Amino acid sequence: MCGTTMINPSASPTAGATDSRPSAPCCGPTPWMNTALGELGVHEYAGLNNANPRVMEFHRSAGFTWTDDDSTEDNAWCGSFVTWSLRQAGITPANNGFRANSYSRSTLDSSGNGWPDGKIIPRPVYGATARKRRDGGGHVGFVAGTVPGQPDRIAILGGNQGGQRGTAAAGGEVNVKSYPRYTGGGETFIFMVPADYNWECCELQDYTGHVGPATTEG
Repeated sequence: MCGTTMINPSASPTAGATDSRPSAPCCGPTPWMNTALGELGVHEYAGLNNANPRVMEFHRSAGFTWTDDDSTEDNAWCGSFVTWSLRQAGITPANNGFRANSYSRSTLDSSGNGWPDGKIIPRPVYGATARKRRDGGGHVGFVAGTVPGQPDRIAILGGNQGGQRGTAAAGGEVNVKSYPRYTGGGETFIFMVPADYNWECCELQDYTGHVGPATTEG
């Protein structure tokens, strides 16, 4: 929300990722996660029409071309971040990937939302997209691992996840947050991976980087 694009120097693709990668040999590589982890710390800029160029790059990659701002609920960029990360790795992302709910189905709905090149899986694995439905909208990020010491929670790497309150990044940044593995009260997770990704033997490991508490999201 201020200044220049922030990249956390301690948040390289190896920070917290080495021990949280799938350990089984049958699990394929997840290059989109290296890309996404490299964006940790990127955040919104404060004020209307004062956008972070990096966040706007996420939006443009997802086809969200009718805004010049990266803040407010109308310009939520969680889906755009996921879409950009997949595209950078050569993975065909969801259609209308700027919408979080496009990562909840493998066929297109009547509005053209969906991920035909993805498939829904029944449990979280490293690198899977995780779309959470909630009252008033949805949120999407990537599964980064389990939260150490809390097997009932998963670490979600995502964009437009609330930063530290009282700081410039409070409105939304790329970070890793803790979420309940099994949600309730009208909230549900849907997990997806690229259609050709072998996930069945993958076992989710602890994420060893910093995991913050779930706050605001978009």
